[in-house]
Amino acid sequence: MPTLNATLMSDATHTAVSSRNTGALGDSVTLFPRNPPLSLGEREFRSAVSGANASPLTFGRHSPNKGKSANFQNADESVFPLPGREGLRVRGKEVRKLNSACEDKPKPAPLPDNLRVSGSEFSGFPLSTLFRISDFGFRISISLMAALWLGAWPAAAQDSTAAGFTEPILDVTVSASVPGTLAKILVKEGDFVEQGRMVIELEKRQEELEVKRRKLIWEDKSELEAAAVKAEILKVDLEGTKRLFETTKSVSKEQLLKKELEYKQAVAEHEKFSITETREEIEYQMALEQLRKREITAPLAGFVTELPLEAGEDCKAQEPLVRIVDTRRCHFICNLEARAAYALRTGQKVKLEIEVGRDKAVVEGTLVFISPVADPASGLLKVKALFENPGQKIRPGVAGIMQLPKNQP
Repeated sequence: MPTLNATLMSDATHTAVSSRNTGALGDSVTLFPRNPPLSLGEREFRSAVSGANASPLTFGRHSPNKGKSANFQNADESVFPLPGREGLRVRGKEVRKLNSACEDKPKPAPLPDNLRVSGSEFSGFPLSTLFRISDFGFRISISLMAALWLGAWPAAAQDSTAAGFTEPILDVTVSASVPGTLAKILVKEGDFVEQGRMVIELEKRQEELEVKRRKLIWEDKSELEAAAVKAEILKVDLEGTKRLFETTKSVSKEQLLKKELEYKQAVAEHEKFSITETREEIEYQMALEQLRKREITAPLAGFVTELPLEAGEDCKAQEPLVRIVDTRRCHFICNLEARAAYALRTGQKVKLEIEVGRDKAVVEGTLVFISPVADPASGLLKVKALFENPGQKIRPGVAGIMQLPKNQP
């Protein structure tokens, strides 16, 4: 046995009836001019018809203005009234006129071309195009309605602005790579620092002593020099012994071999001291690097905005010590619908209106980033525009509006 479930919705001027028939009728939506409601029971509902004088229907005790639902059994012959249509056939039977109770109602005003139902406005085309008549009654083709809504949405309805906020082009938090104690803080909040300037110094007495020790060891080349002199002397001695052996035979073969062995040992000893000297130089450079790690410098030019610790406090490795922000140039960031973002191109100029205290600053920006990926939750794309901020009048983090180019859809 088929069952018809009807859901009623209403606004200030019209009533919408949305139904799902689980037996024969199928889905349908019908709109009525809103007049004083007419209450019909199940029997009247099943035989109700619509004509030019139709009024909104109330199913059972439910008012169409309350958005409630009503269920009816054996509803295969029921119809939904549509103003302005008479003599329709539903499931092979002639639709009869409304009963006298319905005929007493005043004639409703004609349906307007612009109708708002449940917060959505359908404009630019006749309302009658929303409906399709089938053998089972009146129903809306959902796919047709969606196509009409998307295609008829006027270009002028698209927003020509996008709200967003500013952020500095560079914003870094500097930390120490080694633990230690803050010996000196050489800047204060609000100071402008150049790239490479020392801003914080950790305790480094031990590292300084290690650097001096390694330097002395590296610079002590006495053993290396002595080995080089010894090797050179043995080389000269070996060459003289070879000449005597080849000319006068005044030295034996054993003596010549002994001189060669002594020279080779001296060369090997010199090479060993040379390797030691290289290792000492590396150790000296490593000591210097450990000393440099105690000196925290600015990685970029900007303003000091945060100093979370005081002089004398201990810090851990990678603990934030100073925040530096470059506000001489800023980004304006907003999120746009894909339809608007796809029409933009990097390099385009945009107008930005940004809050400056109680006033607004109007600056020109350049689009530098359009996200190739939409946010899966909102469907929006991130867009960035770069603008100059001379005098740092515009503060990062404030709200503003981007005027989209005029060639937007």
